[in-house]
Amino acid sequence: MNVTARFTTSLLMCMCLVATLLLTGCSLSLPSLPVLGGESGKITLTNEITSEKVLNTSFDRSIYTIDDKENLTILLVKGTYEDPQEILTIRMFWKPIPAQTPIDETATNATFHYVTFGKNKAGKRTCGVYSGAGFLYLYNNAGSNKLKAGIWQANLRLSDSTEQFVNNLSETVMTGSLIAIKQTDDFSRVLHTANLSVNETLGFPRFIRNDQDTNQRLAILP
Repeated sequence: MNVTARFTTSLLMCMCLVATLLLTGCSLSLPSLPVLGGESGKITLTNEITSEKVLNTSFDRSIYTIDDKENLTILLVKGTYEDPQEILTIRMFWKPIPAQTPIDETATNATFHYVTFGKNKAGKRTCGVYSGAGFLYLYNNAGSNKLKAGIWQANLRLSDSTEQFVNNLSETVMTGSLIAIKQTDDFSRVLHTANLSVNETLGFPRFIRNDQDTNQRLAILP
């Protein structure tokens, strides 16, 4: 699937989610902020059908960057950038428009890519890439040294995986919260380092061009 098709799919998912929330009159509470104590963010994945919580996890590292169009890119990693256990990338494509979102006037659309690593019975490393769209709520101004944000109703589906990867997260919705450190100069390099682990494990690249650096090619972003 090419970049345009992926972005179109993510946008359609956001539009469907907006319509569902408006029709059902769903009331959602704001995600609480994580406590700074070695954790950079927390997420919960819930099964859409049974409402059962299937995963609670936290991240050790979280950085973000913002371009001249005020688009945000956030990277959260559990483990190290060179040897991650889990990766979450978030891309917010436009500024919030007051009174134009169904939940809160400062929530806006975003795409999400969650990667989890494991091992098969033979001890070979496996990974699964889950992609989707939802809402990102900013608790403070984009561009701050520490960005505080909440994740709402991000519907995820398995989009790529290695052979023998066990999919335990089908039909899930992500919620959560994060605090990310602004990192402009080295962001592309750090993200590229994390992406190498994904590419090497999958056995093939998932490349697109980064808007901020036309010479840098990145894997996980939509």
